[in-house]
Amino acid sequence: ATQPSPVDNEARSSWSAIRRICHICEWFSFSELTPDEESRIYGGSNAKIGKHMYMASLHSNGSDSELFCGGTLIAPQYILTAGHCLEWPMFNVYVSLGSKHRSGGGSQKTEMIRAVEAYRHPLYRMSSDFTIVTHDVALLKLETSSKLQSARLAAAHGSDNEPGVMATVLGWIT
Repeated sequence: ATQPSPVDNEARSSWSAIRRICHICEWFSFSELTPDEESRIYGGSNAKIGKHMYMASLHSNGSDSELFCGGTLIAPQYILTAGHCLEWPMFNVYVSLGSKHRSGGGSQKTEMIRAVEAYRHPLYRMSSDFTIVTHDVALLKLETSSKLQSARLAAAHGSDNEPGVMATVLGWIT
């Protein structure tokens, strides 16, 4: 029998982290929203600058390009994002972290790191009319580790996900 490589263990650990937080994603995906509510975060407000430095903006075709998706730094070298963000071929993808702006930059702590690998959930599927997406989760591996603090993940056993506990939902206004 062969021993798993450190890369295999790292990928396995990353998928374990995804499974721990997917139950939160599933809850959000089954919430029924009116058409007006679908375009905004209900009861949302602008985030305080510097509070969520782990919030990522993904840029294709170089570090100076427009944002195409968001993500979250879940480990020093990994970004959790949506599987549909990897639906079309992209080249030269960069991740901006610690930014005040969706375009990247605006802070002395901003990091712009190239993504070198992408892992979409093996059961990811999108319908031909783009209306149904299953297992909509993916990981990006960064070329170098971020110096910023990763997001705090939900406990594997769900103890910090009790009814009535506030959740934070972040996104770049598009």
